[in-house]
Amino acid sequence: MTITLTPEQERELWPEARQNSQQNLSEPFESYFQIPKQLGKGYMRSIEVHPQV
Repeated sequence: MTITLTPEQERELWPEARQNSQQNLSEPFESYFQIPKQLGKGYMRSIEVHPQV
């Protein structure tokens, strides 16, 4: 079954994922976001390469 979301509907799903995010304390510029259930399973990893970049 295919679910079609508008860009606006997709954006509405991410605040909850960001709320449930985890930051790696040993790496302050790295965080993990659980992907919203409506979009699938897994996580998204965000790494800031350099704070000034």
